[in-house]
Amino acid sequence: MTARLLEGKGAADEALTAVAARATALRDRGIVPKLVSLSVGSAAEADVYTRRLSRLGGRAGIEVEARRCDESVTAEGFGRILSELNEDDSVDSVVVQMPLPNHLSWRAVAETLAPRKDADGLTVTNSGRLYLDLPGPRPSTAAAMIALLDYAGVDLAGLHAVIMGRSNVVGHPVAEMALRRHATVTMTHTRTRNLADVTRQADVLFVGIGRAATVTGDMVKPGAIVVDAGINVTAGGIAGDVDLDSCLPVAGAITPVPGGVGPLTNVLLLRNVVESAEHRPG
Repeated sequence: MTARLLEGKGAADEALTAVAARATALRDRGIVPKLVSLSVGSAAEADVYTRRLSRLGGRAGIEVEARRCDESVTAEGFGRILSELNEDDSVDSVVVQMPLPNHLSWRAVAETLAPRKDADGLTVTNSGRLYLDLPGPRPSTAAAMIALLDYAGVDLAGLHAVIMGRSNVVGHPVAEMALRRHATVTMTHTRTRNLADVTRQADVLFVGIGRAATVTGDMVKPGAIVVDAGINVTAGGIAGDVDLDSCLPVAGAITPVPGGVGPLTNVLLLRNVVESAEHRPG
């Protein structure tokens, strides 16, 4: 058996066409949707992500500006930068590249960034809206994992979904979204005992741990669907969290990296930018 590859290009192209149409309508009104990608220090993964966003934004009529803080920026200084972005009427959305240096906390983003400008659904307000199933920007990677399954015709209702990773941008939100689709959800993480015994129970295995090729074929239930959100820069290029070669003969369907979740992730984040621009004051 060789797994079906769930590639994201088709879903991403459809979504981008819709986003570009909305951006064009805004530009006709004199509003140029704008996203600021904010990073601290130098991180290869963040640079790759921002370059892709910029190219895609150009196709959709959305301005993407990369801003970088020195790694020595203080917590107070970082907070001021976020506050300035809140007050800048030309900026519709902000995405803060993770992980942040140890002396900075994601809580500063969650508590300081204006909810309307929260491109990736990280703020306290938008996290609460996700939990309560109210409208608002959703974390784009988690949303893309679910949307790609929708595009492939996978109905999560009644399936056992196992989530690897408990981050606020992937693990937690994709668990909430899967629950809304009536899946039975199990969360796993670094302290899960007998991890492979748990992952082999998954009908759908969602992976977002940030370590290249961690999930191997012996961790996958035969015929399972594996959704890999990993983007890791390695000596051999971009790699996912899943070892594709060993999982292909076992899984029923699997998302490749690159080319799986990533293309759709970027489009859904830009959709959040357009939705914010549509609610720009004045």
